[in-house]
Amino acid sequence: MPALSALLPLALLPAAFAAPVQPSPQAVRLAGSSPSSNLPLEQLVKRDLTKLLSARQPAPKTSSNKKRSNTVPITNVIANGLQRLQTFAGPLKVGTPAQQLPVLYDTGSSDLVLLSACLDGCPNGYFKADASSSFVKTTDETAAAYAGGAVLYGNAAYETVQIGDITVKNQRFLAGTDGELTGTTNAAGVMGLAPIVNPYAGVGGDLNWLQAAVASGSLPSNEFSLYFGRTAGAVSELVLGGVDAAHVEGEVVSMPNAPEGTFTWGANVAGTFVDGKEVDSTGMIAVVDSGTEVNYVPRAVAASIYVQLNGTLQNTAQQAVMGAVYDVDYYTFPCNSSLPVGFSFAEASSTKPMYMKSQDVAWYTYSRLPSKSKGTCEGAFVGVDINYPFTETPAALLGLPWLKSFTSVYSFGADGNSPSVLFAPSK
Repeated sequence: MPALSALLPLALLPAAFAAPVQPSPQAVRLAGSSPSSNLPLEQLVKRDLTKLLSARQPAPKTSSNKKRSNTVPITNVIANGLQRLQTFAGPLKVGTPAQQLPVLYDTGSSDLVLLSACLDGCPNGYFKADASSSFVKTTDETAAAYAGGAVLYGNAAYETVQIGDITVKNQRFLAGTDGELTGTTNAAGVMGLAPIVNPYAGVGGDLNWLQAAVASGSLPSNEFSLYFGRTAGAVSELVLGGVDAAHVEGEVVSMPNAPEGTFTWGANVAGTFVDGKEVDSTGMIAVVDSGTEVNYVPRAVAASIYVQLNGTLQNTAQQAVMGAVYDVDYYTFPCNSSLPVGFSFAEASSTKPMYMKSQDVAWYTYSRLPSKSKGTCEGAFVGVDINYPFTETPAALLGLPWLKSFTSVYSFGADGNSPSVLFAPSK
């Protein structure tokens, strides 16, 4: 059963930041391999990206016009050879001297969480606090709870944390010593990329690593981007402070972050479309969550999608979501009937729907059930009726299936407090 990352009630970021950071004038790219060249639309896309991003960011200084990107691998986990991107991990360095660990870079959570004890055989390693001279443990007992049921217990602590060439000292994090880390089969921790706005929630603290890097001016621009390849050997990358236009084709669409007055990464969905046809006009707040294996939408929206795909409701399961138990609908459909599925977004730079590629609409390329034929696909859209916290507006989560089709850009704005989201179709 896929795990659904928790939706947090977030408020606006504070205007001032104060965490000590060692700055770097370069964009930091976390990548699996070198992007391909000779891309016919690259110059057009680069022009569109520059136009959109310059509207949100001040012009870069002369010293950062030509940036060398620091590259380290991001590893995809492709489940059972089915071409389903299950999870991923990239390296992070922590402690003095630095210990390198693989972590899940998660747009759906805010805290840095690291295993600090060998749990369940620790196949991906763990942070050895006793070996670090900069480790400071607090008496604050805390936990990281994930909607899929995993809970990791430990103490809040402070440590030096480095990604690429950017180092943040005295970064608060959870040093987990008991329980279970959420379903990250190739990681020893989770790096939350959604900003902290409530210092008393979760692990606590005023700023997470990303906010500290933005506050210090360490990034060439106040944004980061994610690109995911589809297969085990494909490029996947996180770029801190920029976006790699080589992965992008087609129209680039920007939109204000949603909902207004909060700081999750998300967008207001105006309508749901299948292959050029609007099938549902339900308005939704869609949170972009790289830590989620599937796309969650309201049950009626899921049903309207699968009618167009000749789909069948496979089963309805009782599942814990956001601290309560809900009915969750899973669908199958004939693989040869897959069609592009997408959304239009309110207040976006384009009113046209943005479509996932048809191959990404299938979560599995054949069913988990032995009785099903290899021509049956399990759908990447799962139905569940939940509202965005403290609102009456239906919520959706756009997880890894959506992110395989789009390069996503997350901007803090020039002032660090004006969030927006950008989607550009990936090659």
